[in-house]
Amino acid sequence: STEIRSQGGTVVAISTDSWDDLLFRKEQLGQGMVYLSDPTQEVIERYGLSDATLGKEVARPASFLIDGEGRILWRHLPKDWRIRLDGDEYLEVFYRYQHDAEAAP
Repeated sequence: STEIRSQGGTVVAISTDSWDDLLFRKEQLGQGMVYLSDPTQEVIERYGLSDATLGKEVARPASFLIDGEGRILWRHLPKDWRIRLDGDEYLEVFYRYQHDAEAAP
């Protein structure tokens, strides 16, 4: 996310976890993301990502690229919660859309 930030982007992680759990996770992962706690799932439900398959309501893993106007440019919604993209894959998507935006008239 350092590269994305250097290009004017922000990586945001939204979780149903409490703020205390998110602070622990942030320290544990050490990633330069903005973490948001959404225990009532207001934002998670807005994006259709609430999932009760584990016996309780959790957030379905998903990734979005959202422009400065709030438009969703790209999304990754794996059917299997264990499938996660790595940092290089996110960078590739970010740079592709950044290049497309710069090339637009």
